[in-house]
Amino acid sequence: MRDKPKKKVKGYTTKERKYPMVIIDGEKSNQEKLTKLSPDDIESLEVVKDEQALKKYNAPNGVIIVTTKNEKE
Repeated sequence: MRDKPKKKVKGYTTKERKYPMVIIDGEKSNQEKLTKLSPDDIESLEVVKDEQALKKYNAPNGVIIVTTKNEKE
């Protein structure tokens, strides 16, 4: 009997979960601050992934860039 091929999902490991880098209003932040942000306070959200995230931010798991309405004012 043949072994079933193992499925791999990019950016996720079974032993420990890897999160993307978070940048809020130009400053490196974390997942906790991101989850505490109110959707009403967010002006824009950008997701950078794959090769572009690695080259520009040295972030192998991608980057979430958030601009709040307060930053725009």
